[in-house]
Amino acid sequence: MNWQNLTALAVCVINVGMVAAAPPTSFIFSDNRIAGEDRPRTLSLLITSCQYGIRVLSDEGRSRDRITALKTALAEELGTALDGHTLNILSYQIYFNNAAVAANSAAGVVGGVAGALLTKDSTHAKCSHEKTPEGWFEAAETTNGNTPFVIQIRAQFDEVLVETRSVYSPSILLRLPPTAFASRAKVNFADAVAAPEVDAAINKANLDLIKKLRVRL
Repeated sequence: MNWQNLTALAVCVINVGMVAAAPPTSFIFSDNRIAGEDRPRTLSLLITSCQYGIRVLSDEGRSRDRITALKTALAEELGTALDGHTLNILSYQIYFNNAAVAANSAAGVVGGVAGALLTKDSTHAKCSHEKTPEGWFEAAETTNGNTPFVIQIRAQFDEVLVETRSVYSPSILLRLPPTAFASRAKVNFADAVAAPEVDAAINKANLDLIKKLRVRL
């Protein structure tokens, strides 16, 4: 075999090797939350409801939204380990579970025996988990007596359903102001005082989700 044939064979082998060594597929992230799921609102205004006083928070007025924060955390914590995987966010809800405090405020107005029956311990959820699918927490998940933020994330990681529920106790006492008299930023906890606490709650929730993803890599 002459040198021209050897050169052609070497080039062929190199080309075959180059085809076999294709670069890894990049990470695919998609946001498929239901439109309006994070519309700011109180789940129920009926004091006998288990959802009474639970507030849904939006990203309105915040310096960063929850999805941007999650993407940043994924890049920092997992980086290229996510290459070839897909993450589809189905739901990402932020709740301020003010149910017990709101019930106690109402109980104070009612007074007497009826008011005493409505009184709840602010370090516990108003009802059981079964009756409170949104924003529920238990006392052991809190770190102080302050009303907690509860963040629930539902996602598909490589077609496997992954769900997390994260509870964060703010370092300062926060109260939901009357919506008729407070600014939209204050009601949404996007003001200068409360916003850092919401950011901390989001950071904790993102890390809790990442822990579940890491074991699947």
